[in-house]
Amino acid sequence: MEYQEALKTIGQLVKDGRLAMDYAQQPFAKHAEVDLKTLRTLEKGERAPWDTTLNKVEKALNWRQGSIREVLDHHEIIPSQNVTLDYMREGATEASWADLSAEEEDKLRPVSRAGLLTNEELIGELAYRLRNKSRGIAGVFQP
Repeated sequence: MEYQEALKTIGQLVKDGRLAMDYAQQPFAKHAEVDLKTLRTLEKGERAPWDTTLNKVEKALNWRQGSIREVLDHHEIIPSQNVTLDYMREGATEASWADLSAEEEDKLRPVSRAGLLTNEELIGELAYRLRNKSRGIAGVFQP
């Protein structure tokens, strides 16, 4: 299947999954914590959003983590008739390798807070750090 066909297939599955849960677009976007415009472009198959957004949509639809990216990255070898709601949900309740290795690594590495910030919060944090860089305030940057 071509990449554009994969995008359209994913978009239709997102819409079908949303409707199966009795959600209109706006309430579902709020439930999934994604922008309504982003959800609309995803459902139309116009473009793929950032992976963080895809992960939120997958979680809201109870799909396997990484299932959308998997289809998009391997669109040449996955037949379109195999990409179904059941395929996207397959293994959704099982821990992924990333989850299992993260549990082990959490003891060794600090949690990255940047991944939890909204774009606005991240920009604000960066602006604060840049403004205070020369002053070395709060140990953010030492001159």
